Amino acid sequence: MSVERLKRIVESNREQRERDEDRTRAEREREREISDAPEFAFWPFFCGKCRLDFEAVGHKGVNRAYSEPIAWYEAKCPKCRKRLVRRITDRSFDPYWHESRKVNEDRMRMAKDLLQPGDRGFDMAYPEHRRRIEAELERNERDQYDRERAERKFIR
Repeated sequence: MSVERLKRIVESNREQRERDEDRTRAEREREREISDAPEFAFWPFFCGKCRLDFEAVGHKGVNRAYSEPIAWYEAKCPKCRKRLVRRITDRSFDPYWHESRKVNEDRMRMAKDLLQPGDRGFDMAYPEHRRRIEAELERNERDQYDRERAERKFIR
């Protein structure tokens, strides 16, 4: 075997070992997340059928039939008795964050704090800041114009 071929084999083995370590680390973290979650927990839930936001004691469920285990809390709506689910793992897929009225109200309340100059609504929310920014921009433009004008005079 040539030295180059051996180097490629060693490099390939090293890369495979790193991928395996990353996968097992992610699996351990996921298992820790599931095992650390209590069997019963008081969580907020949202019923899409009744449009009801409420807090209830959820019972933990785990499904290990897939390549990655999935864990959730489930509770029943006090009004219509529909089974509701909140995810423990894969929280980005938890429907509560997209459907809940309470979460949407909080987002709207906090939206003002996230406004940046140039965003729609910034002028109405922060008129004093807007005036200060415009004055500073105007002053910078005037200074730049004066510098360029002085350079042109100096060159002639």
